[in-house]
Parts: sequence; structure tokens; C-alpha cells
Amino acid sequence: MSVETISIIAVILLGITSVLLLVSQNWRMSMIALAAQYLAVFWLVALVWSINLAMAKLVTGWMVIAIIAASQPTRDYQDRRFATVPGILIKLLSTIMIGLLVFSLAPELSKAIPTGMTLIWGGLILIGMGLLQLGFSTHISRIFLGLFTLLSGFEILYAAVEDSMLVEGLLVIINLGVALICSYLLTVSTLEVE
Repeated sequence: MSVETISIIAVILLGITSVLLLVSQNWRMSMIALAAQYLAVFWLVALVWSINLAMAKLVTGWMVIAIIAASQPTRDYQDRRFATVPGILIKLLSTIMIGLLVFSLAPELSKAIPTGMTLIWGGLILIGMGLLQLGFSTHISRIFLGLFTLLSGFEILYAAVEDSMLVEGLLVIINLGVALICSYLLTVSTLEVE
């Protein structure tokens, strides 16, 4: 298998995991999808960065999952508004629209960012699906999952442009800080209910 084939598999995995994050009503399934998403982000970033810098993204992502999972937001996760069949259809149609937008914008963006199409596809898919998740969500845990998806997409596109260790450190601090804020807000909302 060539590197290009495996990177296409990573882009497909990003699409599947971001759709799972959007439609899943199960917190554990969403955490597994987020972990797989960070693995695919690692693979795409490893195409342009060294393995050590790309590994920092993977470890940071899994630390983010551990921080959020420690707050146990299962009570606040289910979204009743879009749990019905019409709601899921709206989300899936929106996902198809994001996919069409990604594949129509990618050739133009490849002129500005000189890298492989798989990195551009992966970054745009995650940015679009993250924005979609932010738009559909009202629960704190789902909003932050959309934010992490959006940040991962930005990190893929930024990795194609810059390979600075200082910027990677700043992105690690941002991800961990957002995870701590998410954990705090989930814990406070749980304590208020009790």
C-alpha cells in the first residue's frame, strides 16, 4: 500500500468519525470516535511533519479525551432535539452539503497551500463538521466536541504551512486549556444539578 492510499483511508476515517460525533447519542461511542479522529489527524500530520511532532498531536488529543472523560458528562450528552429520524436526516443532509463544499473548495485552496489534497480534504472536513457540530449543539459536552473537531481541522491545515515547534507547543497548550475549561464547566453543571 502506498502512502497516498493510506492517507486517503485516514481522510475517510476522519469523515466517518466526524459524522459519528455529530449523530451519536452515546458518550462512550463519541469518545472512541474522537480517539480514532486524533489517530487519523496524527497520520495526516505525519505526512508533512516529523513523527515526533505528529506524535505530540496524538498524545495531546488522547490527553484531551482523558480530561473530558474524567468529568463523566453522560447525563448532559443526549440531544433530544435531533434524536428523531427527521433530526438525524437533517444532520446527514447537512453532512452531505459539507462534503460537497469541501470537494469544491479543495482545488482552489490547494493553490494557496502547496500540499497534498488529502491534507486539505482532511482539514476542511474537520473544520466543516466542527462548525456543523457547534451549530447543532446546545449541550456543553457536544459544543466542546465540535470545538475540538474544528481545532483538529485547523491543525491539519496549519501543519501543511508551518512546522514550528513553538507553534505546536502553543496548540498543545490551547487544546489542553480548552479541555480543562470543558471539564470544569461539565463538573459545575453536574454539581448544580445535585
